[in-house]
Amino acid sequence: MTVNISKPAINVREKLSELDKPTGIAGEAMLRAETPQEQQALIGVGRRNLILNGDFKISQRGDFSSATAITHDNYYVDRWSVRVTNVTANIQHIIGSNASPGYPYKASNSLRLTATNTATGVLRHLQRTEGF
Repeated sequence: MTVNISKPAINVREKLSELDKPTGIAGEAMLRAETPQEQQALIGVGRRNLILNGDFKISQRGDFSSATAITHDNYYVDRWSVRVTNVTANIQHIIGSNASPGYPYKASNSLRLTATNTATGVLRHLQRTEGF
């Protein structure tokens, strides 16, 4: 005697959608994302800002709220180095809404470099970033 058993076809996608596991709005957005780039944008990973302390909020090396004489290739406000060549200069860490007059916008914090002689040279601040 032969016994035949038959089962109806199962739609796996439908069964998965019926599960009571809550994913929430963010989870649903991750599941709907079609590319890895869309998923990275949703969780905030991928390319990051390489500039550290770009708003000049942190100054652990000292208080430079008044003009201070600077030396070549020295760090003053955290992560920011100063380069001077053939000139003498001062640095000032401006905190709050005391931005320079005539500045295009009122920055909350800024870094002011001022040449103190009339020689021709280079005066700049820079930040070294990590390589890839």
